[in-house]
Amino acid sequence: MSAQRDPIDEPGVEETAEAVVARIRKRGRTSMLPHPSQEAIRQFVARTAHEPVMSQEDLAAWAAEWSSIEKEMRERDHADDVAEGRAW
Repeated sequence: MSAQRDPIDEPGVEETAEAVVARIRKRGRTSMLPHPSQEAIRQFVARTAHEPVMSQEDLAAWAAEWSSIEKEMRERDHADDVAEGRAW
């Protein structure tokens, strides 16, 4: 039994947003997310293996920025929940 490949694993394949949404809906609510192909993992490792290590200052700045992004996402999620009647 062969695993079904996700079009995103194919080099040079670009999908419209509508095609991506249709493909996700086709999977249904209970399906698990697809696992990346071995080739996709290999390419990711090759791209990131030689990245320089962040300095402590850069790491602290990145962590602060990410914390700010997470706070904004939580606020937006809460506002959506309130607007849609799931929270008050």
